Amino acid sequence: MTDAILILAASDRLARCLREDHALAQRNAGRQVWRTPRILSLDQWVTDVWTTSWPAEQLLSTTQALTLWLDTIRNDASQSLLVPLATAREALKAERLALLWNLDLDTLPAWNAELRAWKHWRQDVRGRMQRHGWLLREDLYARVCTAVQDSSVAVPETVELHGFDAAEPPAIQRLLEALTARTQVETVGLAAPPKQDIQRLHVADFAQQWRHVAITVRTQLHAAGERSLRITIAVPELETHRPALEAALSAWVAPLAGSMQRRPPWRWDAGRPASTLPWIDAASAVLALDAHGMDGPTASHFLLAAPLWPAPLSIAAAALDYRLRDEGHPVIALRDLCSNALGALKIRLQQLADAVEAEPRTALPSAWAECFSVRLAALEWPVEGTLSSIPFQCVNELRKRLGRLAGLDAMLGAVDIATARRWLNELLRAGFEPRVEYPQAVSIMAPEHAARLPCDLLIVCGAASSAFPGRAQPTPFLDLETQRRAGIPDAAATTWMNHARKQVAALLQQAPQVQILCPRLDDSGAEIAPAPLFAGDWQDATAFPPLGVAEALAAAATPLLLPDQDPVPPVSSIEQVRGDSRLFEEWAKSPFMAFCTHRLGVEPLPLHARGLSARDQGILIHGALDTVWGKLRTRAGLEALTEVELDAKIAAALAPQAEHVLRKYAFSLALRTLETARITDLLKQWLRHERRRADAFEVIRRELRLETRFGGLPMVLRIDRIDRVDTADGPRTLLLDYKTGREAKPGGWQEDSLKAPQLPLYAVVAPGLDPDITRVAGIGFAHLKDGHPALSVACDWSTSLLEDGTTPKFDWDARLQSWAATLELRARNFMDGIAGFDASSWKDNRYDDWVPLLAGQTGPADEDAEDSGDAA
Repeated sequence: MTDAILILAASDRLARCLREDHALAQRNAGRQVWRTPRILSLDQWVTDVWTTSWPAEQLLSTTQALTLWLDTIRNDASQSLLVPLATAREALKAERLALLWNLDLDTLPAWNAELRAWKHWRQDVRGRMQRHGWLLREDLYARVCTAVQDSSVAVPETVELHGFDAAEPPAIQRLLEALTARTQVETVGLAAPPKQDIQRLHVADFAQQWRHVAITVRTQLHAAGERSLRITIAVPELETHRPALEAALSAWVAPLAGSMQRRPPWRWDAGRPASTLPWIDAASAVLALDAHGMDGPTASHFLLAAPLWPAPLSIAAAALDYRLRDEGHPVIALRDLCSNALGALKIRLQQLADAVEAEPRTALPSAWAECFSVRLAALEWPVEGTLSSIPFQCVNELRKRLGRLAGLDAMLGAVDIATARRWLNELLRAGFEPRVEYPQAVSIMAPEHAARLPCDLLIVCGAASSAFPGRAQPTPFLDLETQRRAGIPDAAATTWMNHARKQVAALLQQAPQVQILCPRLDDSGAEIAPAPLFAGDWQDATAFPPLGVAEALAAAATPLLLPDQDPVPPVSSIEQVRGDSRLFEEWAKSPFMAFCTHRLGVEPLPLHARGLSARDQGILIHGALDTVWGKLRTRAGLEALTEVELDAKIAAALAPQAEHVLRKYAFSLALRTLETARITDLLKQWLRHERRRADAFEVIRRELRLETRFGGLPMVLRIDRIDRVDTADGPRTLLLDYKTGREAKPGGWQEDSLKAPQLPLYAVVAPGLDPDITRVAGIGFAHLKDGHPALSVACDWSTSLLEDGTTPKFDWDARLQSWAATLELRARNFMDGIAGFDASSWKDNRYDDWVPLLAGQTGPADEDAEDSGDAA
């Protein structure tokens, strides 16, 4: 290849692949030095051509363009919008679509308020852009096309086109036609492999899917050895599934090459939001501070941001945070934070307070960018010359984003600090993935980005009918008929389906090996249908068991972290360890966590909560329902009550509970009344829902406390409620657990993972411990969710306790036996002192708020704190 040849790819991803393939070919040919060919994406080439022409205009970034639209929309007195930022995003999307598809905006119809508003906004935006000499990136296609046509720019002797097809938008097609008229253009398609192995595989659920992907990747990498390999994983709704796939890869693939936690062989094509990277998140914690007062979570986020502090100060900052939590400060000023600190930490906090107090009330974004930099410097962060590669790249990226904030001066003018923060956060939403200095064989991306990228193995995940073809999303700001005539895929069902077929066809021809995976069930237990676009015979994939500690140690090139010099001893009687359902849940996620919490007695720092804590809400609801069912006892008793009598029962049951729980909160009478009314309404919704149950039932036990020994582990359990249900096949025993959090998923009862072991544990150990319980025939979550109460059950007589239930398809007794075997193994492993630690387990652990001490990240609040244990 010479400079006379220009290779243009349809995307940056394909251009990167072509560059990698060329470098690999040179190395395989034995060359150590070679000339790098010009391989660019069309978008990059257009930008380069325009930039080298020394234009007078300024090319706007996405954020700069967004500020223009948002400012115009907010200044439109004729419109009152709830979410102007989302409207601005959609309006900018419509503008870009119109430019790419060469829509005649002067004749564009405006039949409704949305179309008229958009045309009015666009006229204002375009007027400002013309006055200031601003351009969108999509404007460049027409300008460069004209330059190519009138020979005002030089073009190479030969242009190779990779990854383009006839469905490209007209603006791109015109540019390619102009190139063809000027020079020799060769279109290079992706040749289908001569022999292709396409497998269409059913997996049990999403957890089994990610496990299958990880084991397949591990197997392929191990078999490849030193040979170059490229694997593409295509995942719909990528950000939704990212944590689960990352955890599976960390568990199964990371141990393959020893210290793989630092050298993972996979990369996320779109990166992650820059704000989620620990070093950038730590800096954001500093920029979120206010001089006059900050709430508890803001202060904790700042003090526990590990990348901010050297080791001695990190301990001092954590101790200060603990003291503030213990003293219960709802709001604390920055100067008060300084007065509570000691030594070097106090000095740095005082320097920070001085910098914050010197900031103006309003300033240009460039001035705010400088203020934010001064804040970080006041903390002496970062210490230059001490950063490794990835932290160094993160700090540089933060500086680039601050530079982009400074570029908003002309669009925003003088703003307050809250506005400056919002736009910086907007800039930090964009993806960023630090570069690594070693090859990464596995690329993970959305299906639409994976098409036409050559690879050795393609794995298509989540191949459900809901994801392929997905949902068309035509913009509401352009006339739909105009979009259809232009051929925009989202504008009509036929064009969208044709677009999906082409995308799937392009996906399936890019690799000699293709695996298409579709789970049978989603997280709620609903069935999933495979996409007809992947027509063919579907087979069941091999079911891989969860990665246990023994398997992990055997599979790992470098063992998981175990205390080699000080092995964890088995549990002795002198420890007086007592287990509960939480132990089994935590041991499955991380044996080390179960060891810390149930043998060392370590607990996470409490999170600040606004209003009533989740635990106290649970106490109120459990106590009230205990009293109500103590009097009603049966469904007949419930049905006999009028609405007035039901209200009176609830009020009488809740009053003493509310008096006991709410008195420790410094609530006003109005707030206590509102909180009581809210919980009263929640209880009424729930009891009305219970009236819908198909079978008669009697509540035979409430808040039952049981003591037993299981797998050698002494346990104290508390079962919320036990019903005797009169089914058509005779009486059945049903265990219920009240849930008041956001989610209560029965998918956690799957035998192969058993992520929610509380009720399965009760079902296994309860028979024989109470004279009225000889066999448990069902378990269920009683989910008291405002507006959506639900009974989620697994039992041997029906799929639902309401009228629409059908006969279950699974073997209940076999499921009980599987649960018993899994839970007994966990208990015995805990008693034997197994306490392995895998860093990936932190990603989905209850104790995520410990993560700041390790990685500078904060964890989610506990939604179901009232259900975290059994013993009172």
